[in-house]
Amino acid sequence: MRRLSGAPGDAPRPRLPATSKVWAKYPLLSEFMTSTSYDDGQPRQPGYATMRNRTHCLEYTLYDLDSAQRISVIAPDLDSVHAAAEAILGADAAPWVPDDYLQSLLNKKKKK
Repeated sequence: MRRLSGAPGDAPRPRLPATSKVWAKYPLLSEFMTSTSYDDGQPRQPGYATMRNRTHCLEYTLYDLDSAQRISVIAPDLDSVHAAAEAILGADAAPWVPDDYLQSLLNKKKKK
């Protein structure tokens, strides 16, 4: 898994055990949710996501704990929202935004 602000490397990418036929269609999303190290071998907290039904569409928000950032995609159905999340994770530049709550958790972790 590459860092949001870093360059990709050639280090192995160990993951949490999460074999799935469904997630096989979305390798970047699967990696985002399960990878426990970055390309450079440094430890990583796996990301997580929330999905909300906004009546006329679905909103899928990805949360990156290490950078305290989030990004949302909106699409009309389940297949499209997962495909959009996969595409944005593969983009060289994406509109990730700081998340105050995640930043507060990161600050607490750094104090320990």
